[in-house]
Amino acid sequence: MLKHVILMFLLFPLVFWGQQEYVFTTANGLPSNTVYDIVQDTKGFIWIATSKGVVKYNGKDFKTYTVQEGLPNNDTWKLEATPDGKVWYASKSNRQGYIANDSVYSFPIKNNKTTSPGYFKILGNDFFFSDGGIYSLKNEEWTFSKVNIDTLSATNLTVVDDSTFVKHNKTSVHIAIKNKYGMLSDKFIIPVFSQPIKASQFSNFHISIYNDFLLRVHHNGALFINYKTGDSREVTLPNSINIDQQYVWVNPKGFQWKAGGNLYLYDFQFQLNRTIAFPELADFNRAIIDKDGNLWMASLSRGLKMIPATTLDTQHFFEKQKVQKLEILDDTLFVGIFNSPLHYLDEKKMKKTHLEVQGNIYGIKKIKPYGKYLIAIAKSVSDKRGIQRKDVFYDGRVLYDFESKLLGFRDIIMFNNLTYILTHNCIIANSRNHPEVFNLKSYTSGDIKFSKYRDTLLILGSSGLHYIRNDSINLYPNQDMNRPIPYLSSFEEKNRLFLGTDGFGLQVLQNSLYTEIADTKGLSINKIIKKDSLLWLATQQGVQVLKLHPQIEKSAIVNSFYQADGLLDKNVNDIALQDSLLFAATDLGLSKINLKNTHFSQKPSLYFETESDTLSLPYPEANNISISFGTINYTNQKNYTYQYRLLPKQEKWQTTHNQTITFNELDPDQYILEVSVMDQHRNRTVKALHIQVTPLWWQTIFFKIAVLVTLFLVVIFLGFIFYRIIKKRERVKSEREKRLAGLELQALRSQMNPHFVHNSLNAIQYFVQRNEVNLSEKYLSRFSRLIRQFFEYSRKNEITLAEEIELLKNYLEIEKMRFEEKLSYSIDVDEALAIEEINIPSMILQPIVENGINHGIFHKDDNGHLQISFKKIANGGLQICIEDDGIGILEAKEIYTQSKKNYRSNSSQVLKERLELLKQSKNWDIHFEIKDLSEISNASGTRVTLTLLTTHEN
Repeated sequence: MLKHVILMFLLFPLVFWGQQEYVFTTANGLPSNTVYDIVQDTKGFIWIATSKGVVKYNGKDFKTYTVQEGLPNNDTWKLEATPDGKVWYASKSNRQGYIANDSVYSFPIKNNKTTSPGYFKILGNDFFFSDGGIYSLKNEEWTFSKVNIDTLSATNLTVVDDSTFVKHNKTSVHIAIKNKYGMLSDKFIIPVFSQPIKASQFSNFHISIYNDFLLRVHHNGALFINYKTGDSREVTLPNSINIDQQYVWVNPKGFQWKAGGNLYLYDFQFQLNRTIAFPELADFNRAIIDKDGNLWMASLSRGLKMIPATTLDTQHFFEKQKVQKLEILDDTLFVGIFNSPLHYLDEKKMKKTHLEVQGNIYGIKKIKPYGKYLIAIAKSVSDKRGIQRKDVFYDGRVLYDFESKLLGFRDIIMFNNLTYILTHNCIIANSRNHPEVFNLKSYTSGDIKFSKYRDTLLILGSSGLHYIRNDSINLYPNQDMNRPIPYLSSFEEKNRLFLGTDGFGLQVLQNSLYTEIADTKGLSINKIIKKDSLLWLATQQGVQVLKLHPQIEKSAIVNSFYQADGLLDKNVNDIALQDSLLFAATDLGLSKINLKNTHFSQKPSLYFETESDTLSLPYPEANNISISFGTINYTNQKNYTYQYRLLPKQEKWQTTHNQTITFNELDPDQYILEVSVMDQHRNRTVKALHIQVTPLWWQTIFFKIAVLVTLFLVVIFLGFIFYRIIKKRERVKSEREKRLAGLELQALRSQMNPHFVHNSLNAIQYFVQRNEVNLSEKYLSRFSRLIRQFFEYSRKNEITLAEEIELLKNYLEIEKMRFEEKLSYSIDVDEALAIEEINIPSMILQPIVENGINHGIFHKDDNGHLQISFKKIANGGLQICIEDDGIGILEAKEIYTQSKKNYRSNSSQVLKERLELLKQSKNWDIHFEIKDLSEISNASGTRVTLTLLTTHEN
């Protein structure tokens, strides 16, 4: 496994000549300050050859490869990249090779020879190097070939100069540099230099060969050659440049030739496309332009320096000066600079005006009749007629005791044909009768500027928004003065006013209502410019571009410009738009940014730190997968927004601030990890990584099919068994229900037994014979009601406890009328019982009560008492206790055995069978207990205890 020395570092931007530069040394990531070479591979990574190893840089991290990772020598001085993604390296060693997929590969030189490669040649993905001849990689070994100049025949021999010869035939071309090395190509025809060149001039030079092209440079110029077409071009430098200050690099886009303080970019038609003139170029031994246009410069003692493309393409003015205000007047840009004259842009140059003030600049305006005004606190000057301090009055006397000096102020505005001026502590205005005389209107503090809105003159300041009416200052409605919003800028449009706040973002005032734009929260907005449906905002966080939405609160930032885009500082004091140019004023100078620059539309280059776009893992390793990704960018890393989703597991995008995503316990399946990156210009790139989690043998489809078939057969077998069990249970249930129905009928019969009916009819007859008509009617009424209850409740499986108690009361009242004073009863109900909501099995208590009366109290000599209690117990259960003070169950059984004439009640047996069936139904858990009180104490009587719980309560 390749080990990487990963160095996290902070980029240190240094501003020189108004330019942003990134310097890399051992202090922030490089293993050495001795940098020999720089190249960029096909993916966009920057590779750096140093005296302490080869470094790969992605814009965020350095990865250093040393002898520990497989390099034959840390002191590596030459690099080259081929289209297949390999980065070839060269050092003084008996092995040479390349780096690919973060792994170092090295191959031996034939005969174990130590080489010092001079120059490289690339043919497609094939790589060659020179050292007294040509070395090519064959069968994982470097082999040597050489052309002997002395044996070259005159046929097809081209003499380039007195040290360079070309021999070509139908299949190949030999380029021989006398006493130096030979190089092999596959085409022919090389023209000679137009001017004689001394052999001594070729003792040191640079040459690069890329497919059909050759670029060779020397002190006085360069020679471009296309072997395929025979085209060539010779370029002569204006002045001779030492070869140590020159460098050549040929890549898929063309030729790059560093010569002194210039870097020339040629295409493959040998046309010069661009010249980069940079003061420090001459001090560096290597320099290249990467795919994004960034300039990289390598030093043998000072490390690496990078100049961003936006810095190279952006024009800067007034470097290291505080530029405060911008204004376009009559299609001309005017610039206000701290403690400097007012300037204007004339084509590409800045020119001075005669207007000059000291201190901070608060505005640049053109107002009749005063002309062009440069506004400052100390004094404000104009190119026509300035306002004098002596012209300002208060109560008929001069307000300022400074004669013949110009008045300084913060803002000036024409409103209702009057001129209003805002100073640091008051508001003054002239009159129509005497326009040259100004009078004090009101004192003020903390106000910044004027603004117009709906025929009203507004004042923006640190204490909120105010308006002027009848020479008095009033608070604008609907503001929270417990926390006033400080305002810095404004822009009026039709019936709404855009307000820039200090730290509270953008507000929109419309119909006396303030709408905050959520996407601008936290911004301090120094300037607002509207162009089409966009608002351009100068803020402390760069320049923000807001797209207006018909529902104004939904307006959103759609573009942003930061230091990586050419700004000299993130805090922007003011902005101006002119055609496709953005001017941004900062405390470090003025930037002129071309908005049509293609850099602002380039999509981010996203990559995964995997060997390919497909990742295959066995299931156990998928329990914890970490996938790292990044974006190749060397100036803009902090302005990216990342999102990801794992299909088909996740459909919604998830925002992440970490560039490593971890997934836990992924099931065997095929997944697609999509990662999205968006920059500040809303350019978006989505890259997909296919993840295949391969199953274990027991997770394969074949095993699953076998298991499913087995389970299917087991299910069929179990289904058959369950079917038989269910059928059997249905038969048992059916028989139990029939039995229960029979027992219910027997219970009804037992409750309506002939003995009870006979006794009831005798009681009615007795009352009639005694001429007690009322009692007989009352008895008959209750008897009929009881009969109705018997029939009604017998049809129900369950009745409420209240209904059961009502039935018992009715029955006991009938028996009490028959027994008169001999029988008394009481029914106690626990207050915790909701008798209207609790259900119990129907008609199970009356037979017990009847037995207590007929077999207990009836045989007692004196009066008897029956007590029934209902009590709530744990788990929501119900306990019913029926107790009489009769002769007791033991004596009653003895009486029954001695007197065979007694009626034998079967209600007890029916009740026991019915209770047993209820328990078998699984709906009720019933416990039944009967005791003779003589077994518990000296008392006589019988106690029956019944405990009921529904199965879901138990």
